[in-house]
Amino acid sequence: MYFTSNSSLLSGFLLSLLIILPLKAQQNSTVEVEQQYVISNWNNTNGLPQNTVFDITQDEIGYLWFGTEEGLVRFDGLEFKIFDYTTFPELVSPMFIDIEASTKSELWAASRSDLVSIKNGTATHISFEPFSKDHISDITLTSDGILLGGTVTGKIFRFKDDSLSWVNQWNDLKKELSILTIEQNGTETLIGTTNGLYSFDHATGNITKVSFLNNIPIRSIHIISNNNYWVGTESDGIFHNNNGSIKKYGLKEGLQETFINDLYSDQSGSIWGVTSSSGLFHIDKDHFLSFPDFESLREDLRSIYISDTGIIWIGSTGSGLTRLKPAEVLQSNKKWGLSSTIILPIYQHKNGDIWIGTAGQGVRRIKNNDVIAYTRSSGLSNEIILTIYGTENYIYAGTAYGLNRFNLSSESFDKVFTTKDGLASNIVQAVYEDASELVWIATRSGGIHTIKDGNISQLNVPNELREAEFVSFFEDSKNNIWIGSNGNGALKISPERSITVFSKEDGLNSNVTHYFYEDEEGDIWVTTSYGLALIEGDQITSYNRSNGLKTDEIYFIKKDRHGFLWLSSNFGLERMHASELKRAKKSSSTSFKFHTQLFTDANGMPNSEANGGIFPAGWEMQNGEIWIPTVEGPAIIPSYLTNRADRKVNIHFQAIRYGNETISQVENISIPAGVHYLEADYTSINFTNPKNVDFEYRISQLDTDWTDVGNRRTIYLTLQNPGSYTLEIRAFYNGTYSDLEKQNFTIQPFFYQSWWFKLLILFISVNIIFLVIKLRSESKISTRLQQSVEEKTKELQKGLKEKNVLLEEVHHRVKNNLAVISGLLQIQQFETEDDITNKILGNSVARIKSLALIHEKLYQSESLSNIEFQSYLKDLIRSITQSSDTFKEINIHLESDEVLMNVNQAVPCALILNEVTTNALEHAFQNQETGNIWITVSKTNNSVTFSVKDNGIGISEDDYLKSKSIGITIIKTLIDQLDASFKIVSEEGTKFVFSFKLQDIKGAHGHNIM
Repeated sequence: MYFTSNSSLLSGFLLSLLIILPLKAQQNSTVEVEQQYVISNWNNTNGLPQNTVFDITQDEIGYLWFGTEEGLVRFDGLEFKIFDYTTFPELVSPMFIDIEASTKSELWAASRSDLVSIKNGTATHISFEPFSKDHISDITLTSDGILLGGTVTGKIFRFKDDSLSWVNQWNDLKKELSILTIEQNGTETLIGTTNGLYSFDHATGNITKVSFLNNIPIRSIHIISNNNYWVGTESDGIFHNNNGSIKKYGLKEGLQETFINDLYSDQSGSIWGVTSSSGLFHIDKDHFLSFPDFESLREDLRSIYISDTGIIWIGSTGSGLTRLKPAEVLQSNKKWGLSSTIILPIYQHKNGDIWIGTAGQGVRRIKNNDVIAYTRSSGLSNEIILTIYGTENYIYAGTAYGLNRFNLSSESFDKVFTTKDGLASNIVQAVYEDASELVWIATRSGGIHTIKDGNISQLNVPNELREAEFVSFFEDSKNNIWIGSNGNGALKISPERSITVFSKEDGLNSNVTHYFYEDEEGDIWVTTSYGLALIEGDQITSYNRSNGLKTDEIYFIKKDRHGFLWLSSNFGLERMHASELKRAKKSSSTSFKFHTQLFTDANGMPNSEANGGIFPAGWEMQNGEIWIPTVEGPAIIPSYLTNRADRKVNIHFQAIRYGNETISQVENISIPAGVHYLEADYTSINFTNPKNVDFEYRISQLDTDWTDVGNRRTIYLTLQNPGSYTLEIRAFYNGTYSDLEKQNFTIQPFFYQSWWFKLLILFISVNIIFLVIKLRSESKISTRLQQSVEEKTKELQKGLKEKNVLLEEVHHRVKNNLAVISGLLQIQQFETEDDITNKILGNSVARIKSLALIHEKLYQSESLSNIEFQSYLKDLIRSITQSSDTFKEINIHLESDEVLMNVNQAVPCALILNEVTTNALEHAFQNQETGNIWITVSKTNNSVTFSVKDNGIGISEDDYLKSKSIGITIIKTLIDQLDASFKIVSEEGTKFVFSFKLQDIKGAHGHNIM
């Protein structure tokens, strides 16, 4: 077992002497490759608040939690969330020394002076103030959910039913000790102290000292199962108690030091531990392995945790957090001598031997886990190997100096084929055996050959291919031979030896074609220097980085036994599920995106630069492994990779944000009216390859299609209309979709967008229509009644009484309906932002109010046809004053004789007064902050005179009458209807005077006035 560090993997280089190309094969290897790890670090420069990590645990949801000196930290594999003074001001101390996760989605964390409970993203503070003279040292959770904790003065406290108290049975011992660690072991609690290990049954109160650890300071306890636990000490190494069988591990047994800070077991039951000065160690079946070669593992290591995916997490006192991730792509064993070698073709023979070509070191043969090297001294014509392939009896190795044949019977190179033997060129770039056991050879200078019984035959190629560089072979299910080239497209040779060429002119995305793959429908996919090309009969479709591929130039493509496709490039290995090809074929969208995962040196590759232009550029071994050549040794994809636990994908909604608001943990989020832009945060907990998790979303009420957002973990939503919505999000990883994560939210409407307001408007509209129809009907009834009075004088009193009742109702309804119309206009006035429209609506409201006021007075008076105008004027002036939007101090004075006026004269008279007074308020005092308006009404005999005077800026009669405003037009029209005389005097302001004779106007003329 050894580590690979992503920071130490070097960039390779490709052989520049020659153009080098591929080869292909398939077999079962006896080669054993050790487990390897990739090391990564986090500190206060890339996410952690501080570089000391006291404790590590994982909650029920899957988040990792770290206790540091400057806050509690939650980690989803990509982003850190910090709980400290900023997010939780009540905290007494930011230094969290221990963390415990319960089975109720609750997390407990302890600082020296605080207890914190975190549930559903919300933190609750439990003050340790009653015990402020003491400090917490460690905590644990019992099987029944009780929190127990130890202190530096050797006491134990209990938190139960929201109450904090001391455990008196323990504290009565009054021993001079400190509690260093405390863990739950079945029905008992194990307490590690500076004076040994104790067992405490908190249900009965019984306390027992563990004899084999008497007076030994206990640093750590790791429980495997009931009565099976490991103990790390400060001076005596490690003790293992397995149901009473005690075993000690010290310096004699292989430990580098005996000061053990923390212990943890992996899934196989092996124990891992961290020490103060000698780093990390591993005990596997009593065999010790230590890892002293890494700087980050030499520091004072404080804590260790191993997740269910086998990832090892290590916290230190000064170097932050270290992750040891099992490598997904393995490197060759060091003893093979291939780690720093540029690897070219890889092939496995039927007998299980693995043959590897190198760039300058000849051929390596791995047989029964041993390596045999073949060079020029072994008979090779050249040590730069461009292609390797085998038949039943021979292994062929192509070089720039001919084709070398290795005889498996004699275990030696017995023949070199060159141009003298019929090759078009000595640069042999691909060798392949088809299903009929015929061997194909590709060379430069347009050479496509077959070899049988040691004799070489050359195929005739079209003239345009005479100088082509053929680089790879592939046989499809119909026994067509496909050949890749370096600049001349792809060739298909039928069993009848007819040749079809596919090039850019036919729709191919590039004429540089590397490798081939046949999908389940029998269609051919070609890897090119510009992505993937799909050949369906005569139709060609191309895909590249714009379609979600991580790179354009792809060298190799192969399907593994678990349904995944592997593609190699200069940027690493790209993996996608084979169903992605089917999904691409069904999609008609030009923006189609593949779901792919990229493997680089961060995943264990010896180097991210895979070698192409050679054949085979990758090989699936008999045990299911896939080997890929790189510039620093072969990259080995283990067969178990796609069956690991981290293949499962999860998704967790976190919050909806708008403005400065963040809302989470609510089943249905309510959002205020007027909010159109939202942000939704979510994550997928993944500690292996978090950046390779892709996400899709949709609003179920708006769309049935999914929107792909790649690996972005925030969605930006724009919603114009209020209503209830459901946001659906899902994650995609390793060819698998997560369950749907749903979040309901409601955008509240403005009042005028609500259903009740729309219903009210409909009701008012229907009512107005009804009233208009009724008024017309009542008008006809009134006419018939008047005719009846003239014809039937005997029924006059009865008819008049009915008419009075009817008119009273009419005035009442007209007044109410005018009030409704006025209210609707006011609502519209409040909503409009146009000043001119606002002013027009405001004037209309004032006019309607003056009319409604008349009908109110008529309804309240004994006479339903005449109005007492003095009383009406007082109310009219009050209404005008309240409706005015001027902020100046304007006083209106009224002097009026008692005047009883017919309604048909009162209406135009009231409108004139409304217009003149409103006009004076608005225009007469433009340069004044105060002013006065005098309204005078005098009656002489049967004539009435109205005067409206102000002490404003004044205006001449000529200018007044020349105005084309709506108000002046209304005044002129109403003066004519009243048959009134009027004049305008401009003296110390403006005085408007009009007079007319009082008349009892009835009939059609009266209706026209109104």
